[in-house]
Amino acid sequence: MQENVQKVKERVQKAKEAAKRKDEVFILPVTKTKSTEIIRALIEMGFNVFGENRVREAKEKIKELSNVKFEMIGHLQTNKVKDALDIFTRIQSVDSLKLLTEINERAAKKKIVMPVLVEINISGESQKYGFLPGEVMNLFRVTSSLRFVNIEGLMGMASLTNDTDKIRKEFSTLRILYERLNAEGYNLNVLSMGMTDDFEVAIMEGSNMVRIGRAFFEGLEI
Repeated sequence: MQENVQKVKERVQKAKEAAKRKDEVFILPVTKTKSTEIIRALIEMGFNVFGENRVREAKEKIKELSNVKFEMIGHLQTNKVKDALDIFTRIQSVDSLKLLTEINERAAKKKIVMPVLVEINISGESQKYGFLPGEVMNLFRVTSSLRFVNIEGLMGMASLTNDTDKIRKEFSTLRILYERLNAEGYNLNVLSMGMTDDFEVAIMEGSNMVRIGRAFFEGLEI
């Protein structure tokens, strides 16, 4: 796994150099279905923030781990928001106004401000969650009054395809939207896009957070 991690870091650096970028690209290990032993090994390699897809699974893991942060990257049901606020330091997968409103209401009761990312359906695939790009500007105007959520950025997943041009165009759509929102004064700082199969293209298109699962665990008997 250490070799896999090093390879990913090298690929991230090469993509940054190709894009002539000197800013940081945060690598978020995705540890859904992985054991706490695997997470502890990653902690020893310098990671302390991990992406999880399910509330119940993360709830069990966090009982066994200390000094770790989990971010929610999977679809979150509104009836799981209460537990999610106790477990996750950020929810990346806010995919509906209903969910955002529920997070705001639950956070108000806990007297906290919850960091979130808005998930955008950049592929246009019906089976994927998220707001359509054309809905987002209005969403931000509508939700500016929600005082107990802090929208820190955008998250998106490209189509599962070998067509690099298509993937690049989808990531570019998200980056342009991110830049447009910042131009209107929303002060976003997280652009979470890119996974094992496409993170280099995402970095070329401006991603500053990549979510890496399979590339870390290839070849392991786990």
